Formats: sequence, C-alpha cells, structure tokens
Amino acid sequence: MDPDPKFRPASVMSLRTKIREDHLTCPICMEGFDKPKALPCVHSFCQGCLTDFIVSRGYETKGQFPCPVCQKETIIPIGGVGNFPDNHLLSSLLDTVEKKPTVPPRHGGISGNGEYMQFELPRYNDSSSCFHNFVHISHCTVEQFKENKDSF
Repeated sequence: MDPDPKFRPASVMSLRTKIREDHLTCPICMEGFDKPKALPCVHSFCQGCLTDFIVSRGYETKGQFPCPVCQKETIIPIGGVGNFPDNHLLSSLLDTVEKKPTVPPRHGGISGNGEYMQFELPRYNDSSSCFHNFVHISHCTVEQFKENKDSF
C-alpha cells in the first residue's frame, strides 16, 4: 500500500520550500531572514538589509524612512536599526524549516548470499498500514532465514 502523497518526503520538502519562499524571505534581499527586525507596520527585514536600505538612500540623516513594502513612514529608533524589535517568530520558524527531515528507521535482513543488508521502511500514518508493513517484513525475514539457514 502506497503512503498518502501528502506524507511523502517530496511533499514535505515542497511545503518547506513554499513556506520559506512565501513567509521567511526578506523582501529586500530575497534570501532567508538574517536577524529579522520588525517595523511598526509589522513588515520584517534582515537587519543588514534594512541598514543598507536606509543608508544607501540617505534616510539616516532624516531620521525616518518609508517601509520598503508598504511605504509607511517609519522613525529610526535611537541607536539605529539594531534597536528595532527582533522578530523572534520568524527566526524560530526559519530554524524549524531549515532543519533536515528525520530519516526513517533502518531495518535489516539477510540477503541471498548471507550478507546482512539494510533497507528503509516507508512511514505510514495509520495502524493498518503499519501492521501490513510489519507482517511483510516479518515474512521477508522468515523467507530469508529459510534460504540461508545452513549458513548459521
């Protein structure tokens, strides 16, 4: 029985990619956020990108700048861009999305030539599939043992 397509690793990876591209990408550099800072309008940018945006356009002398997304005038805090609030939610989400998916458990059996071999089992989310998988592996292991019983 083939697992539900929404639980396949490719789907997980495409979901991670979609979340990263749609919600965890700085609108200035178009990369994953690095030290995301939140503006009062609730748009967020990398600290370095926001600094470059303000300095390259001469806004630091004016003390305010338009948000690069919505154009709302934003006052630069005393001490500069580093004093805008950190967006901890974006940082946490980015850390979660960047984590590598866990590898399914490895199982082993005896090959036809008596060597121990490892193989990966697909993950299933319902107990009937899990039971079917267990029965299949048990059957294969018994068959492999019968074929190789003289080598023990």
